[in-house]
Amino acid sequence: MLKRLIILNSDIYSKADIELDNCNSLQIVGPNNIGKSTLIYALNFLFIIDGREMTFSGNRIGDKTTFNHYFPSINSSFIIFEIFKNRYYSILVKKNAEGNLDYYKIDSEYKEELFFTETNKGQKIRKFDSLLSELTTNGIEHKKFTKRSEVFNFVYQKGKRNNGVVWLNQNVNQDGRGISNNFSKIYKYLINSKLINNNSLKESLIIADNKENESVSFSKKNQKDIQTLLRHNRDIKVIKSIQRSFTDFKELVNQYKGKNAILSELTFAFNQQYSTLYSELGTSVSKMKTERAEKRTHLNETLNPKEKELNQLIGKITNQIEQKQKDLDSKEKLVLEIKAFEDLQFLEESF
Repeated sequence: MLKRLIILNSDIYSKADIELDNCNSLQIVGPNNIGKSTLIYALNFLFIIDGREMTFSGNRIGDKTTFNHYFPSINSSFIIFEIFKNRYYSILVKKNAEGNLDYYKIDSEYKEELFFTETNKGQKIRKFDSLLSELTTNGIEHKKFTKRSEVFNFVYQKGKRNNGVVWLNQNVNQDGRGISNNFSKIYKYLINSKLINNNSLKESLIIADNKENESVSFSKKNQKDIQTLLRHNRDIKVIKSIQRSFTDFKELVNQYKGKNAILSELTFAFNQQYSTLYSELGTSVSKMKTERAEKRTHLNETLNPKEKELNQLIGKITNQIEQKQKDLDSKEKLVLEIKAFEDLQFLEESF
């Protein structure tokens, strides 16, 4: 049985180690995006093998992009499954240069000192070639599985007189490719429960009962009932097809109600402020109109007549100034004529 799962140097984990020994159930608790799902989905690499049948979060399959998430380095990223069946051994999974997976069987439980070296800065993971050399130095046998079907047939073995990871009953069917059986088909739903729906549940029950290839015959009554069910199923599909649109519409209605409530509050606050301000503006405008009327009356009755009177006085004074100027000019002319006469001494000498 699987005793321990270790993930080394993945995108999320530098090292993740979870022990499953003597464990009937296990709960993994932690905040979002800490890697809980990554840890659980790593079981795909042991129990599914077929990348097309593997399922990960976000509806991803076991392709090279997903492999890169678990194995960013081809030389120092590993997943190790520690197994105990009659004795301890481990299965190591790594990515090769082509982006595919390589599987190795190591005849020992997981020993951390084999995978890490001690440095002044702490532990440092070994490169794969160095790891193989360390295994050889310590007398630990290891071998590479040559193809996926070999891995699969080692993991799943019938009977209990072997060291397979999973012991199967004799009646468990295996598909023609040799990398899938009843157990692995069902196990992917245990790893990723989000895949479970009516069809997958029905398929799982049929597989579990070894009735995948059996034919089923129906009477006319059964056929009529089936047609009724199919019709109901079509109706349900129609409802489901508009469910998303209805949910979106409901959300829009809720948003509208929320924004309408905010708008009502803003309108009420505006009206409160506006009514007070409008009243003040009305009083101010009325006062200004009264002042304007008073000033206009004062202008028409007092200032305009005064202006007219002043203009007349100015005209009169202007005429007086002009007359005085004429008199002054006449006198200056007379003075000039007088100055033109001979002086008094000349007159005295004349006599």
